[in-house]
Amino acid sequence: MTHAMIAHNTASFEKKSYWWSGITITVVVAVLFIVLTFLPQDWIDTYLETNKESILGLPSNQGLRYLPLATGLAPTLAVFNLVTGVINAAESRSYLGAGMTRMALWRDARRANLFFGLMLWLILIIAFLTALLLDGGVFGISITTILWWTAGPLIAILIAYELGYFCSLLYVRLHWVGATLAIGCFTVGLVGISALLDQSGILNALGWLASAAGIMIVLICSYRMLTTLPIRRSS
Repeated sequence: MTHAMIAHNTASFEKKSYWWSGITITVVVAVLFIVLTFLPQDWIDTYLETNKESILGLPSNQGLRYLPLATGLAPTLAVFNLVTGVINAAESRSYLGAGMTRMALWRDARRANLFFGLMLWLILIIAFLTALLLDGGVFGISITTILWWTAGPLIAILIAYELGYFCSLLYVRLHWVGATLAIGCFTVGLVGISALLDQSGILNALGWLASAAGIMIVLICSYRMLTTLPIRRSS
């Protein structure tokens, strides 16, 4: 069996597993929508007011029922894709030992992120539109807000995978001490970028530039680590 055939068979297998994961998540979300239908509205209003939850800028006393669930899915699905990236990177040496080339592994990991990330985003958008419909259209939300909310989660979901892949690959490529120190430094950098994004004016612009630079560094470092990955750990 050639390297190309091994890569093709592996990608086909992964695609099936992603389809089943997507179906499972869809069923879980549908069940959550059904459960919400039977919860007293007072419970939901009390929760939103107690936790000072603002859904897309709407007041918590607007009688929202399904939108809080839909918007809450965004970070949840991002974390789900992050874990997917962690698992894919952790399996790199096994696939490399099975005969896949390093470039095939790299391309397969990016295809996995794009395929599964878009699937999660589609589930999220369907849940969001369904919540808007069930909550009566929720007048007062601008088109700009809706467009930004639908585009933002897609970027977050795709980036979450790359962050998980990068952190996991550090442990595959390096000794655990070096990997832990690298992740610690990277986390400090993320906290600093978050602080800049909380500011306004030029600091906010620097925060967005730092975010873009951080993602590029993650991709470049992941690429270099994977394409130089030995089949067996040297130490």
